[in-house]
Amino acid sequence: MFNAAKGLGIDGISLKSSDPFYRLTENLYLVKTPELGNEGTSCIENFFKPELFKEKINGKEFDPAKKHGAPDKYSKQVFAEKIVRAKKAEIDFSDFAPLLGRIVAVLDDYAANPTN
Repeated sequence: MFNAAKGLGIDGISLKSSDPFYRLTENLYLVKTPELGNEGTSCIENFFKPELFKEKINGKEFDPAKKHGAPDKYSKQVFAEKIVRAKKAEIDFSDFAPLLGRIVAVLDDYAANPTN
């Protein structure tokens, strides 16, 4: 994604860059998950409370890097469907505030500059 953004003339984008968003074209934005750690890497699962990842489904454990066919693991898709969707009313989503703030910033930017 970063190379594609750079190809569109977007400078300064990297794992460690911390702009809330990058406007790629009129109504297309790139919103990174907020930077974590020294390397700046993160993924959406970093914003869930760790206890959610301890839940087993049919005896299987969550593995965010699950390879297809791993018999003792379940994937991000299964996590989203069987854990997050099923328990959405009881999950603490407060750690998502920085990411949601970035999405709000995109909406505000587009409202102020719809054709730029």
